[in-house]
Amino acid sequence: MSSDSSTCYTRDILTQMSDKQIDDAASKLKRLIRETEKRIAATKSKSESNDTKSLQSLEVEYCYVDDERQRRQRFNENRQRRRNNR
Repeated sequence: MSSDSSTCYTRDILTQMSDKQIDDAASKLKRLIRETEKRIAATKSKSESNDTKSLQSLEVEYCYVDDERQRRQRFNENRQRRRNNR
């Protein structure tokens, strides 16, 4: 895993990020997951524990970022709906 992908998205970090930063982080993590999956598939030996662990940590980070993205999306939709009902 490259050094730029080793960001640990804690709850505090996620709440301080803008919506665009959340979207960018989710896109970056999805790309890194696809690249890691391709690298694992290219190796005949599935015992590449380093790549497998890397993939698992990327997927966990993606889940945190995506959860925050979905929360914000629902919040914004509900806020918009309340404004329209006034």
